[in-house]
Amino acid sequence: MFKDHANIINAIASAGEIAGRKKLQKMIYIAKKISFPF
Repeated sequence: MFKDHANIINAIASAGEIAGRKKLQKMIYIAKKISFPF
């Protein structure tokens, strides 16, 4: 479980600054579409 959390944090960190709620929601939506472990 913690490994999945680490993957999510690394993905967000590699994206740089996330300016706004809408961008974060889009990133999560796309990640779910490509079967990223959430």
